[in-house]
Amino acid sequence: MGIASRVVLLVAPLAVLSGCAAGEVRGRFAAIESCPTDRITVTQIGTVPPRPIPPPPSAIASDAARAAVYYQTRREADTSAGHRVFIAEGCGARHRYVCDYSDADSSWCEPAD
Repeated sequence: MGIASRVVLLVAPLAVLSGCAAGEVRGRFAAIESCPTDRITVTQIGTVPPRPIPPPPSAIASDAARAAVYYQTRREADTSAGHRVFIAEGCGARHRYVCDYSDADSSWCEPAD
């Protein structure tokens, strides 16, 4: 298998997941706005950036091992980082949605405005 084939194999699942999210966003928007799906445009506009982590208290900052635990637990607690953000427009309305498709068993899309 050549490099081009591997690239296609890696990119294709991402495109499928993005398409699933756009379809779910379109369906939710249609239900909320009573708008026919053929009049709805869905665009992925980015991802949710990680939240800034405040500096640790001085007692933790002065101990490298404790500081590492402090930052790691806060990064793990930031569960929204990396979720995809979509804009849906149609029938004179516009809504933003945040979607997570990192796990097929617990994927979701919710209005964010």
